[in-house]
Amino acid sequence: MFDQLNDLLEFLRLVNRSTMVPLSLAENENIHTAFCPLRMDVNLASACLRPYMSSSAAIGFLYKEDYYCGMVRIKDSGYTVLAGPVPAVTFHEKELRALTESMQFDIKLRKDLRSYFSRVPVITQSHFLSVLRLLNRVLNQSEAPVCPLGDTDITTAPSPTDKEESFDPEKVRLYESEEYIVHNSRDIENKMLSAIVRGDNSELLSLLYNIRFSDAAEGRMSDSSLRNTRYTFVTAATLAARAAYQAGVDFEYALSMSDRYISQMDRCDSILQIYPLLGVMLLDFCDKAAMMIRDKDQSALSGQIRKDVQAHLHEPLRVEDIAERLGKSVSHLSHTFTADTGMTIRQFITDEKIREAKMRLLATDQSLSEIANSLSFSSQQYFQTVFKKCTGMTPAEFRRSQANKLQMF
Repeated sequence: MFDQLNDLLEFLRLVNRSTMVPLSLAENENIHTAFCPLRMDVNLASACLRPYMSSSAAIGFLYKEDYYCGMVRIKDSGYTVLAGPVPAVTFHEKELRALTESMQFDIKLRKDLRSYFSRVPVITQSHFLSVLRLLNRVLNQSEAPVCPLGDTDITTAPSPTDKEESFDPEKVRLYESEEYIVHNSRDIENKMLSAIVRGDNSELLSLLYNIRFSDAAEGRMSDSSLRNTRYTFVTAATLAARAAYQAGVDFEYALSMSDRYISQMDRCDSILQIYPLLGVMLLDFCDKAAMMIRDKDQSALSGQIRKDVQAHLHEPLRVEDIAERLGKSVSHLSHTFTADTGMTIRQFITDEKIREAKMRLLATDQSLSEIANSLSFSSQQYFQTVFKKCTGMTPAEFRRSQANKLQMF
């Protein structure tokens, strides 16, 4: 995958910055380069994973003493990427003392450990495993299973509460203050991410139509334009997921969106295919963020209705079914939602199905019948009729017109 060591390091730097998971590159068990929030005399990932470095696992995961570590072997290279440690719970003096004792660290290291774990965010097990799988997918072009190291039980390692899991701006600032920044055109990137956090589709569209993505990464990561575009896409996907999370989108849902778009990008074989998909992905994240922001201004029940529609979007949706799942009467549900949003629940269901259809028309090569079936329209003809009523054009016309616009990226 990487012809040059610099390409590999540049990619690890991007993943580190966008996911905030500390990464180190080991060569035959010796640390070559580390991307961490704090310079320390001891490489924590190496110290934690040293007993397991002889393991033959392609992807290894270790949970121990309230933190996660992991490693991904790069086949046929002699290199191993070490990830972590990242806290599974908020670290206090008790956790710091336990880690110091279990790893037999010098007591003088306690101050550095306290500073390290104050800068690395608490994340869920599934998030950390997603980072390991992403690294393996890109570095080894494979979908190998994650293997527990030692006595780790992947099914029982604790996950933080919503209150504990947070990417607060101050922690991000602290994390990045001593780290490397790759893109020279950071202003462009920040404006896009800010638009997603605010759910500002108009601003994002303006940025998309007035810049070229190839100009957004002035620091080249390789001589291959296609390879460089793929790196940019992966980074944009993880950054956009984080921005959507800051707007209130469920983090696991944002990660699954990121994975879905990266999988679609993997099937692209030209820059002209990747750039439009990148624009669609950013707009999709922005739409999800905008929906969450609207929810904050509405009643809790309306928010539950929106979430239920999202969760069952691919099913034949009836207001009666939503009311039954939420334990409310149809009349109460309908009155509350219309009072909050100015539209009926049936109108919202239709709007959401058409919004999802638009994304599929732009981001996939699915046929009209496949899209209609996946969104539970009674027939392709009915799907086309509803789509034209909502947008003023047929699905085929929409796909052609938007594809032409997106080529401007």
